[in-house]
Amino acid sequence: MNWPPQSGEQYYGRGPIQLSWNYNYGSFSNILVESEYNSKMYLLKNPELVVEDGYVAFSSALWFYMTPQSPKPSMHDVATCYFEPSNGDKTAGIKKYNGFNGFGITTNIINGGYECGTGAENSSSKKRISYYKAWLEEFGLPTENETGMKCGGMWNAFPSNSAGKAFGYWDRDWSGGKKCKAVNW
Repeated sequence: MNWPPQSGEQYYGRGPIQLSWNYNYGSFSNILVESEYNSKMYLLKNPELVVEDGYVAFSSALWFYMTPQSPKPSMHDVATCYFEPSNGDKTAGIKKYNGFNGFGITTNIINGGYECGTGAENSSSKKRISYYKAWLEEFGLPTENETGMKCGGMWNAFPSNSAGKAFGYWDRDWSGGKKCKAVNW
């Protein structure tokens, strides 16, 4: 297993954007302490640092916000409308409303397996939407289309042909010469 859970440790949501699951703790560890030999184990062995150390807490939030996890786009790409849903995304119910990516897409990125893809909004998604609306109201920001805030009608996972499928690694282009090519593995 790439991100082996450690006995007695739990990888529930911690920090400002709720870093969850052992694979996120391990992936972020590789960035946080990249110069250490077995860096992926840093937060797998010490997950509580995501709430106890302010630098780790906010770094993990920025990392999760900015990093696509193929085939999911980054939350930043969704929020800035850089993410343009593909035909596969649209078939999966992941689409724009009034020209904007909706709040529901970010919910799908954060917690799709629990809140999205059920055909209707579950109680967790409804709470998240109500908190979002309250936040918009508190800061005097305009609300978005109610439909765009929902994720119940989306698949609970981004499709393999999603526009969020990121090519984040390089490999040798074996077709000749000394060229490289972007790959997504």
